[in-house]
Amino acid sequence: MSKRAWIALGIIVLVTVEAGSAAVLFVARRYLGQPYDPIRTTSLAAPHKEMLERLLAGETTYYAHSPTLGWTIKPNGYAPLYRANAQGIRGNRIYRPTPPRGVLRLAAFGDSFTHGDDVRNQDTWEELLVRAHGQLEVMNFGVSGYGSDQAFLRYREEGLQYRPQITIIGFLPEDAYRNVNVFRPFYYPDTGLPLAKPRFVLRAGRLVLIENPMQGLGRYRDLLAQPERILPQLGIHDHYYQVKYKPGSWDFLSTVRLLKLVRYALHERSTERPEARFFNPDAEAFRVTAAILDLFVDTVAGAGSVPIILIFPAGRDIIRFRRTGSRQYTPMLEHIRAKGYRYIDLLDWFEAQARDVPVEEIAPSHYSVLGHGLVAGAVWRYLQEEGLANRGTTP
Repeated sequence: MSKRAWIALGIIVLVTVEAGSAAVLFVARRYLGQPYDPIRTTSLAAPHKEMLERLLAGETTYYAHSPTLGWTIKPNGYAPLYRANAQGIRGNRIYRPTPPRGVLRLAAFGDSFTHGDDVRNQDTWEELLVRAHGQLEVMNFGVSGYGSDQAFLRYREEGLQYRPQITIIGFLPEDAYRNVNVFRPFYYPDTGLPLAKPRFVLRAGRLVLIENPMQGLGRYRDLLAQPERILPQLGIHDHYYQVKYKPGSWDFLSTVRLLKLVRYALHERSTERPEARFFNPDAEAFRVTAAILDLFVDTVAGAGSVPIILIFPAGRDIIRFRRTGSRQYTPMLEHIRAKGYRYIDLLDWFEAQARDVPVEEIAPSHYSVLGHGLVAGAVWRYLQEEGLANRGTTP
C-alpha cells in the first residue's frame, strides 16, 4: 500500500473514531445526564460571577454568606416562596430561648428537604405538624444545599441555645456527596450557590474540621478578580477537584473528551462515589458521613435532647425501591441500626401510605405539598409510638 493510501486510511479511521466518540458523548449528555463538564480551574461560569457580584453588592434577599457555615439564611430574609424570621430561621414566628411551658419543641436541621424547597412556609412539613398538633413547636433550621457537616455546625452554633427537647437530623442520601466537597460548583456546576463551605476529614480515625476557606467576603472579591489563583486553593481539600477531569489543550477532540469522561465515571463507580455499590463503606464519603452522623447524635444526646435521624428519599430513591426493592443507602441504614440510633426512613412510610401515588406527585424535584404532608404524618406517628409526643409538655 502506498504512503498516500496509508495516510488516507489513517484519516478515515480518525474521522470514524471521532464521529463515534461524538455520538457517544451526545447520547451520554442527552439520555444519560452525563455531559462532558470539566472542573473549572481558571474561570467562573457567567451565572456564578453574576451571583457573587450580587452577594458582594448586598443584593441577595434570602441567603447570606457565613464565615463558619459557608452560607446561611438572612435574618428577615425573603424569596418568592420563603420567609425567614429575625433569627434567620425559616418561619413567621420568633422563638424564645427556651420552649414555652406545655410545648414540645422540635428543631430540624438539614438541607433543602428539611428547609422545604419549592413550597411556601405554611406548606412545609414543620408547619403542617404545628398546625395539626398544637402542643408542638417545630423550628426549621434547614438550608438549601447543606451537607450533613453544615447541618451539624449550624446545630452547634445556633440550635443548642434554643434547647429543643427533640432534634431532627435530616439526612438526604445525596448529602454524602456534599460532605467531601468544599466549593459547591466543583460538585454541582449548575448550582445557584457558588460558595465555599467547611468540611470534615478523617485523620487517624478522628474527624478534623477544615474551616471554610472563604471566611471573608474579600476572598470572593479575590476569586472574581483572580479565579486562576483562588480556584486551585479551593480544590486542595475538595474531593471533586482532586479526582475529576480538568480542561485540556486536546479537548477539541471528541475522543479525548470521551476517554476523560469514561475514566472519571469508572473511578467514581469503583472507588469513591457514595452511590456506587449501594454506598460503598470503604469510600471516603461514606466514612466521613457516618462519622458526622455519630458526632451529631452524640452531641445532641449530650445536650439532653432526643436525636432522631430523618431519612429523606429523593424521587430516584422511591423509583428504585418500587422497581427493585433496594435502597442505595442500605449500608448507611445498617450503620444507623447497628449504633442503635433513633431513625425514621420515610421510604417505608411513603410505600405504606402512598404506594399507588405517582412519584412525581410526591417528589417532582423536592417534595410537593402532598409529600410534606406525608413527612408530617410519619414524624407524628413516630413520636406517638415512641412515647415522645408529650415529652416536656407537662405544665
